[in-house]
Amino acid sequence: MSAAAHRLWRALCALVVRVFYRRFEVDGREHLPAEGPVLLCANHVNALVDAVVVQAACDRPVHPLARSGLFRSPVLRPFLALQGAVPVARRHPGRDAASVRTANAAAFEKVHARLAAGGVLLIFPEGQSHSDPHLRPIKTGAARLVLGAHQRGIDPPIVPVGLTFPRKGTFRGSVLVRFGPPIESARFAPIAPAPASAAGDDGPAVPAPADASAARQVKRLTRAIQRGLAGVTLELDDWLDLQLARQVRAFLDELEDRRHPAPLAQRFDELRRIVEAYHGLRLTQPDKAAILREKLRRFSELRATHRVRDDHLSLRRRRWTLQLVARTLLHLTVGLPLTLWGWLNAAVPFAITRALSRRSARGRDQYDTAGILIGAPVFAGAWFVQTAAVAWLAWGRTDAPVRIALLYVLSVLIAAAVALGLGPARVRLRQDLAVTLRFLRRRRLRSYLLEKRRELMVEVAALVRRVRATTGEPTPTAPSALDRPA
Repeated sequence: MSAAAHRLWRALCALVVRVFYRRFEVDGREHLPAEGPVLLCANHVNALVDAVVVQAACDRPVHPLARSGLFRSPVLRPFLALQGAVPVARRHPGRDAASVRTANAAAFEKVHARLAAGGVLLIFPEGQSHSDPHLRPIKTGAARLVLGAHQRGIDPPIVPVGLTFPRKGTFRGSVLVRFGPPIESARFAPIAPAPASAAGDDGPAVPAPADASAARQVKRLTRAIQRGLAGVTLELDDWLDLQLARQVRAFLDELEDRRHPAPLAQRFDELRRIVEAYHGLRLTQPDKAAILREKLRRFSELRATHRVRDDHLSLRRRRWTLQLVARTLLHLTVGLPLTLWGWLNAAVPFAITRALSRRSARGRDQYDTAGILIGAPVFAGAWFVQTAAVAWLAWGRTDAPVRIALLYVLSVLIAAAVALGLGPARVRLRQDLAVTLRFLRRRRLRSYLLEKRRELMVEVAALVRRVRATTGEPTPTAPSALDRPA
């Protein structure tokens, strides 16, 4: 990929990510070598979007290894060719193993040639995209690929890449890309050259271990990759653990009196520490852990029943009222007109995209991919038709129909950007107005919820103290906030 083509492709990836996700943050870029061969190993939780997000986060050209079946798609083939993707065949029932090895021979020659030229390759060693709360067992293909490169005198470091989507499957959600410390593959003895090839447990044919010792090195490196990925992802027993951790974080925000959203990397670290502390509590004091979990669950259901967020209980009433009035006036005078114009012009393509995405996506891990692949041509086509209609209506009625059409396009793009940017604020404003009216009608509701939350504060503060005791490092929560009476 030429430098110009790379800049164009990376700009396209960044544009797609910025449009589809409200928050996009990258952490640990210093772990990615500025030059030389590199193998990126990422967790696989969001189908084709994962590769797009990683490439938007990297300054260097990235060549992903992709399932060979994707290259048969007339829609995807040009994009895969643009990024220099390498097709990899997989074993499946009805396909002869020998044919898989033959098909992959040229592919892995290309992989090693890219590494020899100092390229960056991307592989998803879990094998398939999923929506599990934890990593799936890592396949041996990545380790075999790297140790096979040693046969050719290539020593690429392995950089774990953690992809975290807090609200996966939600338009205008968030995504955190975290690069972990490189795994120096030189620490693992290279495989002795062998004329034969063998298929790893994930299907691709790669150089086979020459003996039992070499096979042990493959397993050692595979375990190292698994540990590296575990260090940059949230490892949960189930999704209820994440719900509990988020509830605890909400209490931490109140204890810290945080006014602005924390960076995604900080939120990730806090959630990870909370989950680890809770797991420790569950091992040492299972009864106490179960009681805390049940209390948090009940309080969460109580808030959901009344549609009240934690921050609705945090601000003083007078300051809350003044802020609400100011935000409402600003939205009505500035935000609402632009938002209405943006939604008026985007309503039809948005409805088509949502309907087709939900129908074509086979699970949560495919919704974002479907939305991007379907939304891009649908919006482009709809706005082209609308612009042509405006030019046709202006033809003969004005001396500058083209200028009118261009002004229309410009207004639509600006209004769409404003609508996307103000979308979360508009939703929160609507919720805030509804909760304010609810508190006015039921004057004891707020005090009742505050009382229940104070009871939980003591339990939460104890859990956070456990975080500080087990990690040996100061947590983002200030000691003064923890030590004061709840």
